Order: sequence, then C-alpha cells, then structure tokens
Amino acid sequence: MGAGVVHAAVCPDHFREATLYGEFFLGAAAAQICWSVVALLHPTRNLWHTGVGLHGSIVALWAVTRTTGLPVGPLRWTPEASTGIDRLAVMFELAAFISCISCLCSTPASRDRSRPVTTSSTLEVSHRA
Repeated sequence: MGAGVVHAAVCPDHFREATLYGEFFLGAAAAQICWSVVALLHPTRNLWHTGVGLHGSIVALWAVTRTTGLPVGPLRWTPEASTGIDRLAVMFELAAFISCISCLCSTPASRDRSRPVTTSSTLEVSHRA
C-alpha cells in the first residue's frame, strides 16, 4: 500500500514531465493499492504470485530508470537521479515483493482455498479417463 500511496502522490509531477509517465504512475498506484486491499481481505497463493510479478517488475523498472534510462519519454536513455521519495517507494515495493515470496514459501498449496487440492489418486483417475 505504501508504494501505491507514494506513486499517487507523485502523479502530478510525472504528468507535467510526460503524459505517458503520469499514466504509468497512476496505473501503478491503482494496481498497488487495489492489490494491497485484496491481499488483506482475500489472501491466496495466486495473489502472492501476482504480487511477486507486480512489485518485482516495478522494482526492476525502477532499477532501469536509475541506471540506463528508458527508451521512451522526453529524456530517452537518460538515467534519473534517485531521490528520497523514490527510494522510499522502492523500499515499500521490495518489502511487498519479499513478503509475497515468504508467503509462497510458507503456505502449502494444499492449504490454499483458491486452488483445488490435487492428490496422486485424483491425477490417476483423470489420467485414465
């Protein structure tokens, strides 16, 4: 939730820089906030997998923007300076990413109610059919 709130707060600055950037930050904020709410209300392994992808991809994009820059936008291939607010956001994202991995590692698939439990006998029956 923290990264989503930070992204929402910096949307106006990014819209002034480039519409594409503003739209990305608005979408990232909405996705992260919605994901956080659903994670609190209905945690499932599928949601943890989604969180790994969501937060991991945003962290990776942040690393690219700070090292090589993006191939699109007003300052193509120009790395951005790292500021306190974006370091705060990436810390929240890394915490969410690590938490999702931890939940995946500590929750057996058989205890997840969002996925049917499959046993070897079920596989044998379905394989014979």
